[in-house]
Amino acid sequence: MHNTYFTLPVIFTMISNHYAMTTGATYNWLVLIAITLSGAAVRVYFVARHKAGSGASPWPLAGALATLALVAVLLKPAASVIGVGPAAAAAPLPDGRRMVALVGQRCAVCHAAQPTQPGFAAAPNGVMLDTFERIVTQRDKMRVQLASHAMPIGNLTNLTEAERAELIAWIDAGTPR
Repeated sequence: MHNTYFTLPVIFTMISNHYAMTTGATYNWLVLIAITLSGAAVRVYFVARHKAGSGASPWPLAGALATLALVAVLLKPAASVIGVGPAAAAAPLPDGRRMVALVGQRCAVCHAAQPTQPGFAAAPNGVMLDTFERIVTQRDKMRVQLASHAMPIGNLTNLTEAERAELIAWIDAGTPR
């Protein structure tokens, strides 16, 4: 019986590392509990619907959807996270060569033609950041991923907040050499 109600939460948990906004949240355990209860409530609705025909109460489904919507709103990145803030904007522009080296150290271990990070046979989603030209091509996507803290996934390469802010400022300045 538990398999019926916890199928959706288990599937989400299995793929949750692909959704850094949930696993990287400060209270990620609360996010997991909310998503688990929501998934179970969706199954409650569908089980009741299949037993009773079309006369099942929609309240479990409505509660689940409301909970998921609340979780999504609470996990939305704050405006200060997306921007670089006044302190970073006033700072001198980072040196382009150093930024390219930083991308090589923190990003290109996975996002390269030949990744060096164990477990990666190819660059995820075909995004390669191993040359300046490739970085420039992908800079808009990089900025979104950096600002939302989605990358590096699980901060696998230990990117510091200062480095993240420098990279965002460099991208905002047009990635000068």
